[in-house]
Amino acid sequence: MRADGGVVHFAMTLLERDARNVEVLAYGFEVYFPSHDPIAFVRFDLNVRGHGNDEVGLRSHVHPGNDDLQLPSPVLAPLEALLLVLYGCRSRREVAPS
Repeated sequence: MRADGGVVHFAMTLLERDARNVEVLAYGFEVYFPSHDPIAFVRFDLNVRGHGNDEVGLRSHVHPGNDDLQLPSPVLAPLEALLLVLYGCRSRREVAPS
């Protein structure tokens, strides 16, 4: 749990090519705010190729607090996405802990 109460979840789908090469097929990195204040979550998704989102140009996208709202996002390296949810997705206003 982060100091601001945010909880980080993440999942990755990987393909091991050989002993030294792993391909990232998909990921989801999310910071969830149990108090839902100021928003419930921020999630960065990369869907597998051929997913419906891929067909409309949103294979890589961010959900800013709503599963039905998707904004385009660059494809992030997994470490870059993890660092974003750990340190970058912060509220600008003070929220009292619940």
